[in-house]
Amino acid sequence: AIDDSKRSRRIDRIEFFSHGYGPVNTVGLFCGFGGKNALRKNGMLRRNENDVVPVVSNWDGTVTPVIHQIDRCAEIAGVLEREADLLWQLIIEGSFVDFLSDNL
Repeated sequence: AIDDSKRSRRIDRIEFFSHGYGPVNTVGLFCGFGGKNALRKNGMLRRNENDVVPVVSNWDGTVTPVIHQIDRCAEIAGVLEREADLLWQLIIEGSFVDFLSDNL
């Protein structure tokens, strides 16, 4: 007899995305070898005048929804951390809605 309790905890499918494709972009290796310049040179980091923070993108230019190992990129992580602190402060103060209406 098969133990059904173990079967329900099993992972049915694992999907692998290569670097620069898919919903998660692992940037630690790039940042370890050249930092943001390596990302920029490969077209995976941009910061336009309208961007509040640097944007990490996939090879096809789409914005990466999740950045893994961003802590390995001190230059980028510092900017994101400062912006996150500002956002958190606005939320605590209750002025986040005002901020959005002024900036969108």
